[in-house]
Amino acid sequence: MEERRAYSRYNVAYCAEQDKEKNRKLVQLEDISNGGASFVTEEELYKGQKLDFRVFLRNKMFEMEVIVAHVEALNDGLCVIGARFIDPSEEFVMMLETEIQEIEDRQQETGCDRETFREASIEYQQRKTFELLSELGSNT
Repeated sequence: MEERRAYSRYNVAYCAEQDKEKNRKLVQLEDISNGGASFVTEEELYKGQKLDFRVFLRNKMFEMEVIVAHVEALNDGLCVIGARFIDPSEEFVMMLETEIQEIEDRQQETGCDRETFREASIEYQQRKTFELLSELGSNT
């Protein structure tokens, strides 16, 4: 099957939430790109539905609107949702691209070809959190 996506998707370990009618729920983010995200939810969503979506990058929460482009029911009452970002901010896109590049650079640097991108993403976020906490500690 021919790939139709405009942007490369990355399997990252970011926190994300979807908000349906002021009912905010943490979701399991499967992958993300500049143009959208895929996530798992127990919510009943339908193609074409608009949602508020939040993603946490570099100690900042980005809120944006998404439109459901794909719904796939799983056996256990969960659904995989493919959502397209509606007008994501330039800051979000730039920050996402920067983080993805830094994760890829770190993978090459450590020679971890067997390491998945998600594992590298977790290690990257742990390292960044430690660096931030160290900075905060040195300022006191």
